[in-house]
Amino acid sequence: MNVWQKLIVVSLTVPLAGCLTPSKGHESSGSIVGGFIGQQTGATGAGLLGGFFGKTLVQNWGKRRNYAMEAFQKTCETRKKGETVSWSNPYNLENGSYTPWKTVMRPDGVYCREISETVTTNNRVYSNFVQACRNDETGKWEVTK
Repeated sequence: MNVWQKLIVVSLTVPLAGCLTPSKGHESSGSIVGGFIGQQTGATGAGLLGGFFGKTLVQNWGKRRNYAMEAFQKTCETRKKGETVSWSNPYNLENGSYTPWKTVMRPDGVYCREISETVTTNNRVYSNFVQACRNDETGKWEVTK
């Protein structure tokens, strides 16, 4: 396989890794995708190394997402106006917080909240205001704006 063919294979494979959900059992999918990419690039031992990094990527992505999502759900469901919930990820040193400000009930009976969020990653601080509404079917809060 020449270099261009390898690049095409990698470019078609990498987006598939984004389809993986970070739940139990998908670490092996990360290993397979990472190993395949490593093999296609032709480096010595790249298949094993790619497999390790693929597995680690999927595992840590799931852990990162869970810390923030748990804090977000807790904030929306249980916190009073102005009461901040902070989260911190020991795996990648990211951290952040959520603070609810306004709660409203839409005409259809669904509760929504305005939330300020702050995330620190790579020594940069990002702040945003979002609106989240409770999904009556799942019981989870989802960002709507």
